[in-house]
Amino acid sequence: MLHWLVRLWQVDDVLCQEDAVAAVSYGLRPDRTLTSGTKAIDELATGIFAWSRASVLAYGVNTHTVDPNAEMKLRAKDFGSLPSGSTLCVGTVESTIEEAERIAAELRAKGYRPRSLVVVTGACHSRTARWVWKKVFPKTQVFVRSISLYEEVDPENPMVFLRNGWTWFGVNIARHLVFRLLGYRIARALKLRQPTSD
Repeated sequence: MLHWLVRLWQVDDVLCQEDAVAAVSYGLRPDRTLTSGTKAIDELATGIFAWSRASVLAYGVNTHTVDPNAEMKLRAKDFGSLPSGSTLCVGTVESTIEEAERIAAELRAKGYRPRSLVVVTGACHSRTARWVWKKVFPKTQVFVRSISLYEEVDPENPMVFLRNGWTWFGVNIARHLVFRLLGYRIARALKLRQPTSD
């Protein structure tokens, strides 16, 4: 039942040769391996980058993971097959909004002005991610590609809500409704982020 509901909720746009790719972070496990979500996102983002005409793949790492530097190194290794200079790590980020804003700022600073962008994220997170990224990139065509719920949820994820599918699905519906009702500026000011375990 859950997977059927998630498929109804999920955003998975048809792509058409985007200029840039953004790979969302799902953190690092306590054993310092990438969560299943981060690993699946990195694989999908790498494939999309290779297929598209994208000139840059941007990503951040979770501030509240056990070791942000380890996540940064592992993700850089995941993207190691891409052409030199085509990846852009924006450092640590706390939330979807901060991740989108940091990537937008870094792309501008490096001279990138993408006409189209694909955001790679998880199935439950995809609807809110699209809303946020369209607010942050108002002059860019934003597309979203999603990994499955099976890949997104990880019982060892330091982000507590990402350990259980039903919880993660419910939290994403609630967050999406709150963001849409309050608007981007207030949602940004609230600085909502996932609780993490120590």
